[in-house]
Amino acid sequence: MKSISHRVLLGWFRPLLAVVLALLPALPARAQCTLTGDFTAFQPHWNVNSLAGFFFPDANTMVVDTNGDSLIDPSDPGNTTYTLPQEIRSTRYNVSLSPTREFLMVLGGDGANCDPTRTLRTYRLTPATATMTLLHVDCLPCPIFQGPLFYDTTSAAPGPIMPPVSPQRIMLIYTGSGPLCSPSNQAQPSLRWYNLNQSGLSGMSTTSLGLSPGLGVLRVSPTGFHAWVQHDLTSNPADSDYDLIDLCPGSTFGQIISNQAGPRLDNTTNVPTPRIASADATQVVIEARNFDNTLLFQAISPNCCSGGGAPTGACCVNGGCVQTTQAQCSGTWSQGVACAAANCPPPAVVQLSINMTAPATVVQREFFDYTITYSNDGGAPATGVVVRKIVPSGVTFVSATNGATY
Repeated sequence: MKSISHRVLLGWFRPLLAVVLALLPALPARAQCTLTGDFTAFQPHWNVNSLAGFFFPDANTMVVDTNGDSLIDPSDPGNTTYTLPQEIRSTRYNVSLSPTREFLMVLGGDGANCDPTRTLRTYRLTPATATMTLLHVDCLPCPIFQGPLFYDTTSAAPGPIMPPVSPQRIMLIYTGSGPLCSPSNQAQPSLRWYNLNQSGLSGMSTTSLGLSPGLGVLRVSPTGFHAWVQHDLTSNPADSDYDLIDLCPGSTFGQIISNQAGPRLDNTTNVPTPRIASADATQVVIEARNFDNTLLFQAISPNCCSGGGAPTGACCVNGGCVQTTQAQCSGTWSQGVACAAANCPPPAVVQLSINMTAPATVVQREFFDYTITYSNDGGAPATGVVVRKIVPSGVTFVSATNGATY
């Protein structure tokens, strides 16, 4: 709180906030990479084409509902306004936001030696600095048939304390290849994989060789480093093919892993959901068993996540929450806590107060004081604010204190 006299410029101060975090015991780094259990469906995109969650107020900016309160307005402190990179300021045919509002996919913009309707880019969104970082640029062979689909460990936070989870982030686009650019059962599938933790060409891969027309089930392992694909639905969906896809970073990213328990699952009926049967620091064992426990598929694969990644937790930024590692968090981070239970504080706001006191009566030719007291009790700075006091007629200004000017 501060007092001045007459015409002044309003300053601001930020109260000291004491924050106490009760951190959970540290999880073994390797636990994130030794998860077992059934493969599950990929998460759908969080939103698409500005239906909700984000919008474009003009050609140069995008507003994202960072805290998920469904209030889409540039003036909402829980939103983040991003300046769009030059290459996507032109026509955008498809814009998709990831479930955690952490990644953006844009189809369109500058064609970059490709048909703009098939030019795909991915970006990382950083709300603390309102910046967009380009990760990938791809030229699709056909339009998007399905997707983007995400493996994102916070798409569905199940409870107050999340289990140890993988740091893997994957986006999947299902498109086609060859002369038939149609999602019909005659088009050969092309699966485009994007490692959102790795930018550039090394973070992109395509699975098409060996996949037959007609795509069905798409599932991903608990750690996100393997995918299960059903295809060859052209003639009889009951007799389809199944393949395991390697999503480990490196030279095997996007490649098919062969069945070590027998021949490829070709024209197979009622194959159950595969699962990670066991995992340790060096390898994972993936199995699919029939209802009578007959082993149909097995792959013993190196554990590319061995050694683990940093633990993940809830990162509170600008009133919103993303699930990420402490190193990637630009706000307040709580290890092992799900966003659903993080209770992130609302965004800081300006809270101004002002008061003026003066004598009720004055005597001619004597001095008297106007005292103006002001404060900002909010957590956000008040900028561009000016306090003015008009000196009444018949009164002569003498002096001012605390930086006020006449």
